[in-house]
Amino acid sequence: MAPLAKSNITIRDYPSGLNIITFSVDPISYDPFSVAKRGSSHKVLSGREVHQDFGVQEADFIISMQSELTEYAVTQDIFTKYRTVGGQFELRDWFVNKFVVVFALGQEGFKPVPIRGSCTSFEFNLTFRVIDVLQWFSVPF
Repeated sequence: MAPLAKSNITIRDYPSGLNIITFSVDPISYDPFSVAKRGSSHKVLSGREVHQDFGVQEADFIISMQSELTEYAVTQDIFTKYRTVGGQFELRDWFVNKFVVVFALGQEGFKPVPIRGSCTSFEFNLTFRVIDVLQWFSVPF
């Protein structure tokens, strides 16, 4: 994996902004844009369709990421945040997005898998549920 240039992803405690974890390699995949519009479309008795569009809500965002961790201490730091009961975190990315997130509940929000032949490197999947969008493409959401 190539090191990040001007782009980076950080996870920090919210609202204090302390205990910052910075990812040191480009993610294999990073998807902060998985969000479905709320609404429905259904036929009514006349045969027409009625469309209800309620837009995009912060609570519908899911952020997923896959990458490699080459620093054992970073894996430990993420696992510490993952174990924090009720922990909320601020996730920042190179698109100048800022999200308040929690690790996905009811599923594996952090899944590190040791890389064969290494005692300190891991491949991992991270999944977050968004609580609030603080900034979207550098402007308030």
